[in-house]
Amino acid sequence: RSFGHRVIAEGVETVEQGQLLLQHGCTLAQGYCIARPMPLEDFIGWARRWKPPVQWQQHAEEYSI
Repeated sequence: RSFGHRVIAEGVETVEQGQLLLQHGCTLAQGYCIARPMPLEDFIGWARRWKPPVQWQQHAEEYSI
């Protein structure tokens, strides 16, 4: 962050890992906990429907996820 770059956590596979990242201020992530790889044509519909796990939602307002 001190260099003005956004950090994306890679390999988030559990809800607990996501919670820990949120607690440390990391709001961008990818991994099987969020979604499996998918064809581009499936992504738009998935992105419209996706909701963070309930355990992450307590952080939703604080971090705008």
